Amino acid sequence: KSDLIIYPYENSNESSSASVRYGLATSTPVAVTRSSIFDDVRTCVYTLPGSTSSLMAKGIIEFLEKKIVRRVFDK
Repeated sequence: KSDLIIYPYENSNESSSASVRYGLATSTPVAVTRSSIFDDVRTCVYTLPGSTSSLMAKGIIEFLEKKIVRRVFDK
C-alpha cells in the first residue's frame, strides 16, 4: 500500500486530468501540483507548493509529517 500518489504535472492544454481519478479511486491520498487541470478535484487532493523537484519534495515531506502526527493523535 502506498502512502501517497503523486501527479507531478506542469502546465497542460488539457481541461482536466482523467488519470487523477484513478488515483482517487484507490482511496490512497493524492497529491497534485498547482496545474489548472486539477482545479475540478482540488477539494479532495493535497496540493503541492510547486512543480520543481525541491518544492514537490517539500510538500511531500510536509504531507507525510502531518499524516504521521494524525496517526499518533488518532490512537
